[in-house]
Amino acid sequence: MVTFSDLDAALEWCENRLIARRSDAWVTPPPVVLAEHEFCRGLERQALAHLEGLLERRRFGQGEYIVRKGDAAEEVYLLMSAEVSVVVTLSDGRLKRMSTLSAGMTFGELAIVGRAARSADVRADKPVECYVLSAAAFARLGDTHPKIKVTLLQNMLRSAYQMVSRLNQEVVTLATIERLQQDMDVIRTLSVWVPLAACSPVRLGHTGSKLPVAPENPHLGMFSP
Repeated sequence: MVTFSDLDAALEWCENRLIARRSDAWVTPPPVVLAEHEFCRGLERQALAHLEGLLERRRFGQGEYIVRKGDAAEEVYLLMSAEVSVVVTLSDGRLKRMSTLSAGMTFGELAIVGRAARSADVRADKPVECYVLSAAAFARLGDTHPKIKVTLLQNMLRSAYQMVSRLNQEVVTLATIERLQQDMDVIRTLSVWVPLAACSPVRLGHTGSKLPVAPENPHLGMFSP
């Protein structure tokens, strides 16, 4: 028997099982090298070599938290292998997975620009490897290698735009679901009151035809004769 601490983790496990059934084997996203990473797009060879000298390589075990909500934003993480989940703890203590990031993606970059506290936890889904750029090293690039910093900021802006686009799509989806739920509430209400109106006593109208008598309910004016 497989047990999970929260519904979201159970759903993700089911998704992976379904994908595995549709393919020969579940394949973890392949590792990337620094030159292929989205954070480094547009950097020339010398600039890439200089940036690599500023990075620290770190490894995290499966289930280990890389970033914790509320921590000071002191580093940018370049995910080089496997996957991580961005999670938040709800008011009732349950965990909610906000997104899954794979090799070639970056996290922690927005908080480091504004030096705000971390807004969510980041947890390794499998053993992962990251390159880490400190906030201090990133700031010094403005003095020593401004072109590199400008390129990195452009890449971070592109990443932020893509994230906002995904969030906008999620908002549209949630709004559509809410409208559907409201429509279903109306349908359920009508499914209760229409049979009641149909079964109400009848009386003769002025022409001798039988007309439904309105139930004694102020909300059913639509059925008044």
